[in-house]
Amino acid sequence: MVILDLLQGGSMLGSYLNPHALQPAEVLTPQLLFDRFLSWNEYRKETLAWEKTENCDPDLWKGHLCCDGHFRYSHEYDDFMRYFCHLDMMTYADKGFDRDLLKGFIRRFNLKYDTNRVAKIFNMSAIEWFNHLQK
Repeated sequence: MVILDLLQGGSMLGSYLNPHALQPAEVLTPQLLFDRFLSWNEYRKETLAWEKTENCDPDLWKGHLCCDGHFRYSHEYDDFMRYFCHLDMMTYADKGFDRDLLKGFIRRFNLKYDTNRVAKIFNMSAIEWFNHLQK
């Protein structure tokens, strides 16, 4: 599908599929899920997955309903949210990933991580993230 779209003049975003997205029936530990989320987030930022393209309907783009790529992107994010809930790392009442939530994951599950990778999620320096963890 991706190759066919590219041959027909499409863009990678039009056929967006993050290679780090969760797959059906995967069994992940909290550490593996956290690592996969970091990789997924890095790829998402590298490809500017949320950016509107010239083919996107502006009204539908707001809800990521405009094209296959944006539709997949929003579902990949939701898949991570559901898996984090499945492992009791968050609840369905949580609105999304924030600094305090990730700090809670790290502490509760004793997760290993690269400070720079986590800091990039929030556009922080490694020192700022380290200081946040100390609070």
